[in-house]
Parts: sequence; C-alpha cells; structure tokens
Amino acid sequence: MLYLVLCSITLTAINVCYIIRKHRMLDVEIQKSVEQRLSASAAVVELAQLREERMVMRNLLRDILENEALIKHAAAMPDDERMMLIKYRKDRRFELFGETLAVLGEMKPMDVKWRKDARVG
Repeated sequence: MLYLVLCSITLTAINVCYIIRKHRMLDVEIQKSVEQRLSASAAVVELAQLREERMVMRNLLRDILENEALIKHAAAMPDDERMMLIKYRKDRRFELFGETLAVLGEMKPMDVKWRKDARVG
C-alpha cells in the first residue's frame, strides 16, 4: 500500500512539473510573438527613436548646466586656479556647442500641423 501511495505521489509530481514546463514554454512563445509584432510597428520604432533623442538632449542640457555652474566655485579660488577654471569652462562651452550642433544636425525636423485658429501659450 505504501508503495502505491509513493508511486502515485511521484507520478503526480512529475506530471505537475511537466505541465508547468509546458506552460512556461507557451508563455515564452507568446512573449516572443508579441515582441516581434510590436517591433515591426512603425509607431513603436518611432517612439523608441524619440526616447533616445530625448535622452541625448537631456544629457546635453545637464552637461551645459554643470559647465555653467562651475563659476560658483571660482569665487573662493586663488587667481591662477580661477583663470584655469574659466579657461576650462570656456573650452567646454565650445565643445558642448559643437556637440549640440552635431545632435541637432542628426535630428529630423518635426512636422507640426497647426490649425489656423490655434494659439500657443
């Protein structure tokens, strides 16, 4: 009797593991199918591109703000260090300006459709 109970428990556990594995494989297949269909969608591709452009612009703005905030530290420095900091800030400003031009040159212009009676602000 004990052998019969142990055998039925073992077979039940094996069947449950098999069903769970089958269910996981089905979930993976469904997920792959959904990702494949969404990746082919033009709206999703454009949204991903806009997110990337937004992050690039955000990083550029952060760099510009950090560069401009350097002048706060210059007041408490000796003259020679302050002059080096101001020179570095100026060089970095030109570098950031070049990066900004490069980024804006790569971005496509936005096509905005305005109504005739629309007001901004």
